[in-house]
Amino acid sequence: MWLAAENPLPPGLLVGCTVTTGGVSAGVYAESNMALHVGDDASAVIENRRMLKQLLGYEQVQWLDQVHGNRCIEATAADAAAAPEADASWTEQTGLALAVLTADCVPIMLWSEQSTAIAAVHAGWRGLQQEILQQTLAAIDEQPAQLSAWIGPCISASHYEVGEDVWGHFKADYPAFLYAHPRQKSKRLLDLPAIAQAQLNALGVNQVNQSTWCSFADPRFYSYRRSAGNGTETGRMASIIARLA
Repeated sequence: MWLAAENPLPPGLLVGCTVTTGGVSAGVYAESNMALHVGDDASAVIENRRMLKQLLGYEQVQWLDQVHGNRCIEATAADAAAAPEADASWTEQTGLALAVLTADCVPIMLWSEQSTAIAAVHAGWRGLQQEILQQTLAAIDEQPAQLSAWIGPCISASHYEVGEDVWGHFKADYPAFLYAHPRQKSKRLLDLPAIAQAQLNALGVNQVNQSTWCSFADPRFYSYRRSAGNGTETGRMASIIARLA
């Protein structure tokens, strides 16, 4: 059910993501779907979340109603039961886990090396284009050089085929992360995790670790694009960061 980040972490910091196995969801959502909005049986999702909470040992979790925007909210234990409309959250409280749901988009976990501040970001191409990382760092209000980041499982460039309606937003600033499509001249292959890292570096976050796990190619993960090719919905992984109390 759980895959921890491979890079060394400070004591007491929990970072990683769920995988498809180990839960109670069935059918196309098998087995550890963490999302309530994709058509899965809600009772199965709630049980999956309960099992994950028990496994990892955090007290509460901040879920979000993700909309591919750039809003970052401050999470507190008092308000964690709500799932506000946002695509990132941050907190300084221990025992409170921050979660984002993905199935190809880029999950980015951030933490301070000097304080208890942490953040979780859901970044698809729209979020990166709308500067969600800039908004998140502004909300945290820490020196970027004191922050570290982990980029979790997401679709790799070799599987992310996009038209000009998408790659056109990045051709001026990130031409190095656009690759020719092997068959269609109008399309490109877009490297979302590389763009996310480039944006973090430009903002002054120098310690960035890429998981290099491809959600499309690796069956341990859900992939919206992989499932859509078969005409079905799919589940969502949860990437989580917490400072355990």
